[in-house]
Amino acid sequence: MKHNILARAAGLAAISAMALGASTALAKDAITIAVPSFLTGGAAGPFGIPAMNGAKMVADAINAGKLPAPYDSKGFGGATATIEPIDEGGGATKQVAEYRNLVEKRGVDAVVGYISSGNCQALAPIAEELKQFTILRRVERLVFLKKRLENMCSEQWVMRPQTMLRRLCM
Repeated sequence: MKHNILARAAGLAAISAMALGASTALAKDAITIAVPSFLTGGAAGPFGIPAMNGAKMVADAINAGKLPAPYDSKGFGGATATIEPIDEGGGATKQVAEYRNLVEKRGVDAVVGYISSGNCQALAPIAEELKQFTILRRVERLVFLKKRLENMCSEQWVMRPQTMLRRLCM
């Protein structure tokens, strides 16, 4: 549970760094970050709801400028962050439809935190198609790993922290 909350915090910090780097281009007063987590079902109690609470806590700390340096300035490049909670339950088909809705209709600025390998597998090509900055938490099963590593160099909008670390260590 603690690892999951820290992973969400790292994702929010990554968005913060990107927003700071692009702050002159963005010039927004607020950004919306969709944070998928298991909010219903068996996984909600052990890690879904605590992870969502952690994401909200980190966003509040970023908005208030209460994180350690170099993230101690208020907001994401001056823009306040709003967390849009999304229930990751329901399977990949539901998540693809929800993801398209988030990007195309609700206009979220980033999506951080899908953890189900099935959802990650289904959403990576959609994120690339829609050119939406997305951080996926989990690596696919080893059956898909080789294929995904071969295709990863072409991904510009999807960040997979665990896979990237493994590639660097191989």
